[in-house]
Amino acid sequence: MTQRPPLSDLRILLATWFGSGYSPKAPGTAGSLLALPFGWTIAHFGGEIWLGVATIVATFVGIWVANVYMAQAGEHDPGPVVIDEVAGQWLAMLPLVLDALFNQLTSADAVYLNLPESYRNRDVYRIPSWLSDSLQVTLLRRVDDLGPVMKILPALEVETDPDTLLITVDDDVRYPPDTISALQTAAQSNPQSAFGSKGFNFTNIGQHLEPVRGNHASCHVLQGYGACAYRRRHFDIDRLHFSLASEPKEFRFSDDVILSNHIASRGVSRFTIKFSSRLEHMPWGDDDPQSLKFIEGGTHRRYESMRQWLIKERKWFVQGRG
Repeated sequence: MTQRPPLSDLRILLATWFGSGYSPKAPGTAGSLLALPFGWTIAHFGGEIWLGVATIVATFVGIWVANVYMAQAGEHDPGPVVIDEVAGQWLAMLPLVLDALFNQLTSADAVYLNLPESYRNRDVYRIPSWLSDSLQVTLLRRVDDLGPVMKILPALEVETDPDTLLITVDDDVRYPPDTISALQTAAQSNPQSAFGSKGFNFTNIGQHLEPVRGNHASCHVLQGYGACAYRRRHFDIDRLHFSLASEPKEFRFSDDVILSNHIASRGVSRFTIKFSSRLEHMPWGDDDPQSLKFIEGGTHRRYESMRQWLIKERKWFVQGRG
């Protein structure tokens, strides 16, 4: 029988989540149950941001102390190490972020969460029960991960009425309560255009992108994290799929450019509007080492490379050329 490392070592105490991993029955469950009060307390007093920070810290600390435990116990994947259950339980509390969508001044007719079967066609998504059982969210699953553009592709297949207003949001941003109503008002006043709270223009100064903000300000590209509103008729789904299949695969990480260039090719103008308050970014998005801002040399370089390729192929439309 393997000798258990002593709880007097703080690293072992953390790895077993204060000894819960030494429970004779279901140590993982014991660790999960003990994690919940901590998670509730952090979420109640610190909100989603501190819950996210705590989750990230727990993950990295968990890796460290688990390795310490395995070195001392001489075991691989030992049952008493349950700090991974702690981080998992806190991540399961992320529905708090969805509250911003469910408590809008104007309610959405439907909320879709578009998920491929696996993340970047590698790691299979594990859908928590609170999400799969939710009556407020409809899961749209597809086999292939075609990149961030998957935020809208499955919805285009489901929503076929050309007048349907589709609003895209990111999963690591908490949006102001007037997000839907502000976008809806703008779209009703100008149905031929697309709107968002953030945009940018390409310039001729190297890889420089010029931010665009303000009410009814014209822009080259709408930024997805700012929430965007499109009409279903703005899209030709067959052409969009063809573009994704025929262009370099690394372009798939540039969904803002893909979508704005596509609708520009169909004569759709893009404008920014203002919300009542600022967007609240969740830390687990920006701290992800696979965040898009780190892919292919960073956002600006990736966008400029895509622009130059599309100009060469005569497929560039956001600046009036093609």
